[in-house]
Amino acid sequence: MHPVGLYDNIIALYFQLVEEGVEPDFFSFPRVIKICAGNGLVPLGKNCIAIGFMMDFFSNGFGLNALVDIVDKMDSESVGSTLLESFILCLLYA
Repeated sequence: MHPVGLYDNIIALYFQLVEEGVEPDFFSFPRVIKICAGNGLVPLGKNCIAIGFMMDFFSNGFGLNALVDIVDKMDSESVGSTLLESFILCLLYA
């Protein structure tokens, strides 16, 4: 099986679990963002970032690494800078 197919399966399983009420954790959530970043799924990654801010997943190294990875892959500098500004504010007020 081609690796991209595996990544699609992982993302599908992640969202199926979320729909069934299983909350993501600090292990699974950053992996989904990194898969989105690595495969050009930036719009989906942006949605995951919003969830990450709401659930405070960027308070550890795994989440931060995933956030930096996807911001690096974004086409628009304004979108990336807005996310980083939001993240800095979260750190300041945490």
